[in-house]
Amino acid sequence: MNLNFRKVDPLKDEDILVLMQGMNDPEIQHLVTPNFQEGLLPVVTLEEYRVSILAYHIESHRFIILDGDHPIGDLSMMVDPEYLFLRIPRSGWLGICICDGAYRGKGVGGQALQFIEDFAWEMGLVRIELGVFAYNEPAIRLYLKSGYHEIARIPNFVWYQGRWWADIRMEKLNPSQR
Repeated sequence: MNLNFRKVDPLKDEDILVLMQGMNDPEIQHLVTPNFQEGLLPVVTLEEYRVSILAYHIESHRFIILDGDHPIGDLSMMVDPEYLFLRIPRSGWLGICICDGAYRGKGVGGQALQFIEDFAWEMGLVRIELGVFAYNEPAIRLYLKSGYHEIARIPNFVWYQGRWWADIRMEKLNPSQR
């Protein structure tokens, strides 16, 4: 693998389509997009998604994960979004999706996590927070192995496989600020 990371251009259709892969793929959308109601998630269109990311009024950094020139996923870091569990100024909210199934379980998530953490610490963020659905055991193991710890559990947060599941909130502190 020859992993690299490229900043997203929200005006390029091909970049937006990469970001949308996880949201519209029935195999992994339950890992990426919270379903707040019983039933299936709606399909998101290119224009709907572009409008949503351009409408953010917070600092947001999005990257495409590439193996050479082949896009295999995306990751993002938002600064101080409203949905942080702990509202500590200069906190980052992490999002990561390995869309290409051939790359899952091969260390891509760990490398992407290291890249985005380095980016966050260079920006001067004091901590990173994330939410992971309780049924996403591989992601939970990765985050624990990478030094994240649970700070909260929001019950009945997401609908999946005919029942409600918790959202586990985790954080990692900037090592230079401990």
